[in-house]
Amino acid sequence: MPARKRIALLVNYLVGDYQMGLVRAVESATSASDTDLLVVVGRALAEPTPFDGAWNDIYERINGDTVDGVIVGSGCIGNFVGIEGLTHFCERFASLPRCSVSAQLPGIPSLVISNHRGMRVVVDHLIESHGCRHVACIRGPLGADEAQERFEGYLASLAEHGLDFDPDLVETGDFWVQTGALAVQRLLDRGKRFDAVVAANDYMALGAMDVLRSRNIRVPRDILVTGFDDVPSACIASPSLTTVRQPLRVLGQKAVEAIQRQIAGEAVPERLELNVELVRRQSCGCAYRVEPHRSSPIVSGPPSSALAELHLRRDDLRRRLQDCVRGATEALGDWPDRLLTALAEDLSTAQEHFLRALEDVLLQAEERGVMVDEFNAVVAVLRSHFRSALAYGPEVRRLEDVWLAATLLVGSAANRREVRARFGLENAQDVLRRSVERLSTALSHTALTDGLREVLPAARIRSASISLYEDPTRSTLRTFFVHGGGTRGDDRAFASTRLAPADFFRQDVRSSYFVMSVAFGTEHLGVAVFEAGAEPALYSMLREQIGAALKGAALHRAVVEETALRERAEREQLHKEMQIARQVQTAILPSTITVAGLELAAMMVPAADVGGDYYDVLPTETGCWIGVGDVTGHGLLASLVMMMIQSMVAVMVRADPRVSPSRIVIALNAALYDDVRHRLRRDEQATLSLLRYDRDGSLTFAGNHEEIVICRRRTGTCERIATPGLWVAAIPDVTEFTRDSRAHLEDGDLLVLFSDGVVEAMNPQRAQFGVERMCAIVDDHRARAPQQVCEAIIDAVRQWTASQRDDISVIVGRYAAPASS
Repeated sequence: MPARKRIALLVNYLVGDYQMGLVRAVESATSASDTDLLVVVGRALAEPTPFDGAWNDIYERINGDTVDGVIVGSGCIGNFVGIEGLTHFCERFASLPRCSVSAQLPGIPSLVISNHRGMRVVVDHLIESHGCRHVACIRGPLGADEAQERFEGYLASLAEHGLDFDPDLVETGDFWVQTGALAVQRLLDRGKRFDAVVAANDYMALGAMDVLRSRNIRVPRDILVTGFDDVPSACIASPSLTTVRQPLRVLGQKAVEAIQRQIAGEAVPERLELNVELVRRQSCGCAYRVEPHRSSPIVSGPPSSALAELHLRRDDLRRRLQDCVRGATEALGDWPDRLLTALAEDLSTAQEHFLRALEDVLLQAEERGVMVDEFNAVVAVLRSHFRSALAYGPEVRRLEDVWLAATLLVGSAANRREVRARFGLENAQDVLRRSVERLSTALSHTALTDGLREVLPAARIRSASISLYEDPTRSTLRTFFVHGGGTRGDDRAFASTRLAPADFFRQDVRSSYFVMSVAFGTEHLGVAVFEAGAEPALYSMLREQIGAALKGAALHRAVVEETALRERAEREQLHKEMQIARQVQTAILPSTITVAGLELAAMMVPAADVGGDYYDVLPTETGCWIGVGDVTGHGLLASLVMMMIQSMVAVMVRADPRVSPSRIVIALNAALYDDVRHRLRRDEQATLSLLRYDRDGSLTFAGNHEEIVICRRRTGTCERIATPGLWVAAIPDVTEFTRDSRAHLEDGDLLVLFSDGVVEAMNPQRAQFGVERMCAIVDDHRARAPQQVCEAIIDAVRQWTASQRDDISVIVGRYAAPASS
């Protein structure tokens, strides 16, 4: 069976309505033809930002190694380079079937729309239908050919109607909302009179309306506003935006067809121009206006019934309904005929075929991105037609009930769409919050991969691959992380043009993926591939958080390595100091651990250079306090900081055993920061988690250290609990980042606390021991005494690593619920 073909679509953004409309159109066409899709997301070419080079590097990874053809979203990525720059850019894909969307490129099959005619039609409408004589224009970027064509359409309409061109009524934007707002501000501040604003796209028109509203200028009563593209936001804006609709679904379908015909060896036209249409809404004063068709046949005398009227005027009604929801035919097929056939059945049998057919059409419209609000016009046209064509009698009264029910159906569908959009947004915000918590504090590769394993399923991303560059030329990648997909993540290097490890892309079913660079600022880090399925905005946000986390982990590792190098150079001089430090470190450990209801065991195995681990158990009348942490650095100063932490915690616990852990962490951080930074003039920091255990099994904890593991007796599984906070002594005040978290122990549960010396211990192949391996050992030994569990963990870590480079600390407690429980 031949491999499924794969097409790449190049765009610059995943949140814009136009970009996502194009993505959905191409996705629909590739899905229908059983073709895989890679949506390659960079930035606009030559975009005037310092980071576009790092993001746009992903375009250079696309070639015949991974895809069979390339669709270039020229209207997205070419706004700053023009035709010449786009043509030069597309030369890198010369060996592949290519297609340009929204810009005609020499020698490349190109799909374009009637930009000149579209702008001319909308300006003609303002002048002829609304009597406008001073039409201001917010044009697009000067380097964009689409923008230039639309501006020339504006000029042509003025000239045709004998209106003088006034350069003071023209401002330039870059197709984004803010530049439209700034443009209309400048027009107003200039004091020139204008009665309408035509913008080169909908975003700039929406920005202009926001400014007009803020200055108490009413649209459309005082000034008319129009846009171009008909993005979804145009329909739901207040007021809804009159605009020019692009046939995005047809563009996507034709682009995929052009690639597939080239793959098959067929010739395709170098240029295909698609028409656009004017969509009149409230911002020009038209709202949903449907013009009657002059071609309607004229008959003498009234029809005998509504059914006869429908048969007589069916073709005319079908055309008028189609005009109500322009562009829906490509997505929904001949939906007017379905509705009219169902209405005829109702008129014959007095059933509810029409309402059921309308409901089916609305559901299909929701699924395929058609604005269901516009079906209100369908109901209005039918109601008006039959009221005017028939004498007001029983049939008209019965139809009134049908039109009322139909109006409620449309309203219900619109509300349903809004609820779904709100739910999707809320879910995306929740995932974003979770990813910020997990990924922004990941200071190691292990923490980052653990965070991704938690965040990606919540984001409904079924598979993902993160691969990092191995060489300065960015010719090879090595797998860093794989979630789902067809591979477990081979550690071998592979060509960067493959984008992901071998067998990652699914072969069993047709799939779509988002592909983008992983970068930090101007630094190239690697490539991310996400299977489609989540809210579009999440992909770019995750990509940026992954880049920041990788950079943060590298900086953290560099700090640790630099500290280690400095300390090794001083080792001989500090030999005696290390001996003292070892004595201090072990001296502050609790000599006996007796806590009601919690059988505790703890072990620490210091490294040769004393890594700075700390733990303590402070019994109270109602339970105990447990502290566990790790000070950066080595030697006597690390031991001194440990003693300071141990003393401060002990004093505050004894003063108030019921105090919240977060209050202790906040107070301790402030004192420790002052002592370490200002008095000792050092920059040591420490991870620290404080847990308050109560006899009823409740745990309250705060701070930031390794995860807390609870091996549940009831389920036989290990539960991993993150400690969301900041290191102590890193910043003066951690109040904003510190809060109490809670967990609960059940009878027979094992509580396991540990230091990074356990999970970050490396074997000779530089693979880390990891939390999963430790949890497996706990699970295997969960029936044994806590002391035996400690010993099993430490023995396994020692066997794993060739040489111990960090302190190893483990605390294990088995909870016994009170008899009354």
